[in-house]
Amino acid sequence: MIRLSIKRKIIGIAVILIVLMAVTAFLSMGLVMQVGERLDDLSQSYVPAYNALARANIHSLERAMLLRRMMIEKIETTPSGESFAVLRGRYDASGEAFARKCTPRAP
Repeated sequence: MIRLSIKRKIIGIAVILIVLMAVTAFLSMGLVMQVGERLDDLSQSYVPAYNALARANIHSLERAMLLRRMMIEKIETTPSGESFAVLRGRYDASGEAFARKCTPRAP
């Protein structure tokens, strides 16, 4: 059996710990690079999709506001009904404009 001095045992343990720390550092570096790539992919796809969803939500709120105004106008009947017709035209135009934006374009 080989008898090692205490000094060699301590140095051996220190060298093993340093090697383990280096391996851990390289593994961490690899994982960090993977996270960076995933964040890039996420920012390439998620942000535009969230932007489109926000625009659709805003458009939906605008149409709801126009519909509410139309209902209020109908309840408060005016003899001419011109303002209702104007609101109805704006409501229909906003729907058509949104449909044009959402329609996929031919390549």
